[in-house]
Amino acid sequence: MKSYRFVFLSIISAVLLVLSHPSPGMWAFAWFAFVPLFIALDGKKFLDAWLLGFLSGVVFFYGAISWLNSIAVMATVGLVLYLALYFSFFAAFTAAILKKNLPVFLKCAIIASWWVALEFIRSNFLTGFGWALLGYSQSPFLPAIQIADITGAYGVSFIVMFTNVVIYEFFASRGQVHPDNNFTREPVPTMLFNNRLINFLACIFLIAVVFIYGFYKLNFQFSTPNSQLKISLIQGNIPQSLKWDDTYRKDIIKTYFDFTMEAAKDKPDLIVWPETSFPVDLELEPAMAKRLFNLAKAVNTHILVGTNRYKSGNIYNSAFLISPDGAIMSYYDKLHLVPFGEYMPKIPGFLYKVLPEKINMVGDFSPGGQYTVFKNFSVLICFEDVFPQISRRFVQNGAQFLVNITNDGWYGASAAPFQHAQASVFRAVENRVPVVRCANTGLSEFIDKNGRITSGMKPFSAGYKTENISINPANSSSLQGIFVVISFLLSFCGFGIIFLRH
Repeated sequence: MKSYRFVFLSIISAVLLVLSHPSPGMWAFAWFAFVPLFIALDGKKFLDAWLLGFLSGVVFFYGAISWLNSIAVMATVGLVLYLALYFSFFAAFTAAILKKNLPVFLKCAIIASWWVALEFIRSNFLTGFGWALLGYSQSPFLPAIQIADITGAYGVSFIVMFTNVVIYEFFASRGQVHPDNNFTREPVPTMLFNNRLINFLACIFLIAVVFIYGFYKLNFQFSTPNSQLKISLIQGNIPQSLKWDDTYRKDIIKTYFDFTMEAAKDKPDLIVWPETSFPVDLELEPAMAKRLFNLAKAVNTHILVGTNRYKSGNIYNSAFLISPDGAIMSYYDKLHLVPFGEYMPKIPGFLYKVLPEKINMVGDFSPGGQYTVFKNFSVLICFEDVFPQISRRFVQNGAQFLVNITNDGWYGASAAPFQHAQASVFRAVENRVPVVRCANTGLSEFIDKNGRITSGMKPFSAGYKTENISINPANSSSLQGIFVVISFLLSFCGFGIIFLRH
């Protein structure tokens, strides 16, 4: 096979993977998307495999996050090139493992574990970019993602990658690769451990267990919810270009006040506004704050408001809970800030000169320090729902449901809001609690504890939505940390096989 065909196969894998994510969200493609790349990697040396993986990574990540171009093109290119490195090291490792005469089940487990290890590193290194994980592509396919309450989203990534390797090994592989790069069929095995049929059945059994567990969780749960809450979401649909324009401030406030009065007719227990929806500091502008407090009294319910908070020279991206009596009950300051958006990370000085102007004009926010629980819920601001450890900590502190307030209006009519919503689905399943999303321009949604989107509003529409959610004490047996450790251990075993086995 000529080299351009290997390039074509690598690109095909990337395109299938892009299509599996929103939008269009053809999730089924993810289960075989890597097979063309594996065919291209068959028999390749380290550098060739590394380059093929890099190419595939560039195509995938640019296709997945091209919406970042609306902020800064060069920054997007730099991020794509960095993220593509994870594909490079995955491909080089995989090519080496595929050459080894190992039991197929072990090959599948090692390669899938290495993918999980790389996703974990990507999600945490340099503040983390846990966007467009392989497992996230399955957010609409509920039976596949229920395992996340044990393994986290990484477990779903594992089983999807595991299946890709199974398909390749049993249906696309040309056989054992020998040092001279000639391909021959493996001889009929004599040992049970190396028997392909036994390995095939073991692989199918593992995949089946995931789906059986998923169908059980979706259909045979008999616990009765302790209570129901009625929640209203306000989607203001304020264009990003007007959001901080003082000449439109009164109009923005009127929009939210009017929708709040309308939503109050449904007699909700809580009305939620999006991130930074109230362009007023409640503590520095008492007259405007009083208007909000009077609104809470008028509708006689709790209002959760996203706004900036200024204290001792620091700026916080915050959420305030206003009581029906018109008082601030509590507030939460965003813990995990967006690098190059809400703060400038420490970088070499010369980079400030080459970074785009928009990047150099980032906010100067400070991170919060408290995992606040408002009564029985906690708030995730903006992309904090991408980090599972934050949600888990809130639930451990007593939150019975989570509220994600966000402003995805930055990215216009793109895949970004849909990709962002994938994370909320997984946080619901991982913690077995409902998640409510309230976004300035969408997607505003209600997600139950099984990851099912029960109701929502169309993106780029203004209005409100009221829905009941069922809450009960969180019942999750998450072993995500242990699962990640096991994945790293299997990856280390893979490196040992590559470098030590003869």
